[in-house]
Amino acid sequence: MNPQQNTQVARRWFEEVWNERRRESVHELAHPESVGHMEHADVRKREDFLDFQAMFLNAFPDLRVVVEDTAAEGENVVVRWFFSDNGPANRTMEDISLIQPALNSVPEPSTLILLSIGTAALIGFSRRRKIGGANPV
Repeated sequence: MNPQQNTQVARRWFEEVWNERRRESVHELAHPESVGHMEHADVRKREDFLDFQAMFLNAFPDLRVVVEDTAAEGENVVVRWFFSDNGPANRTMEDISLIQPALNSVPEPSTLILLSIGTAALIGFSRRRKIGGANPV
């Protein structure tokens, strides 16, 4: 696939998987052996991602992702995105303890992610958070 087609796959990932919550899009867009590298752990395979997504959306049920910009070269697409959640401001301590694993994974308001897209499928991604103003690694 060319960079423009890869960018379309990346945008579909955010729109369909996160905003529309289409679980079937994970199976359509992600390679069966894809690996996601995140701050808290690696997420391997589609089913592991779906488990992570379910936990995250349980914590942030009103989550909405906006893709701000993309840049593509070869099979790699860098996506600058942010998310918002208009969930209840009055979450209790019990609510917070239930969502703590998801809170450990919350990206900064505007985050970069590198998606590697092979033959029409997402084969991996890497997201790193800035720590103390340093550049992500």
